[in-house]
Amino acid sequence: MVGRGPGGTQGWAENDRGIGFTFGPDIVEKFVERHNFDLICRAHQVVQDGYEFFADMKLVTVFSAPNYCGQFDNAAGLMSVDESLTCTFQILKPSTKRPTITARISSKLESSSAANLKLKNL
Repeated sequence: MVGRGPGGTQGWAENDRGIGFTFGPDIVEKFVERHNFDLICRAHQVVQDGYEFFADMKLVTVFSAPNYCGQFDNAAGLMSVDESLTCTFQILKPSTKRPTITARISSKLESSSAANLKLKNL
């Protein structure tokens, strides 16, 4: 299934940003049926509560970065799947404090990183 993310229409549609496509619940249904899946798990899209189901719970979006880029007040989600394929979610609520990021750039390249970042909560 190639596309950008779930949308509110049936079938495929160009997304609002014009750089990809959205897909409807009918596309998800056809995909899970064809491949004998119970659930599609996807990421890389901000969702308010850390996770969000779509298409009668056949697709879930999980997003693990709370307060994404300091511009959103979204929670983060972590999905676990046990031996019986039961999914559970842990939620990290967004911080009410705004972190500040300071960078100390090294004058020489180190093997793992050229910069050390410190995160301070105010």
